[in-house]
Amino acid sequence: MFGKDGIISVKMNSDDSVVLQATLEHGAYQVFPIVQHGQIYITGIDFWHQALGHSSTRYWSNAKDIYADGDILPKRPSHF
Repeated sequence: MFGKDGIISVKMNSDDSVVLQATLEHGAYQVFPIVQHGQIYITGIDFWHQALGHSSTRYWSNAKDIYADGDILPKRPSHF
């Protein structure tokens, strides 16, 4: 994560490409999606996988029973 001049960017370690960016506007940061076709979905899966302590994605189908906000977890891709 990197911040400068009212912009916060989250970049991939592998190629330094920007995954998420927030811009300071009117005293609040605004987050807009950065769409890279074929990459945004797997990036979301990777984010949640790491955020939940590298949990097994096979349990995400029961996430509503395990996590209070489990309904926001994406479905596991077949090739993950």
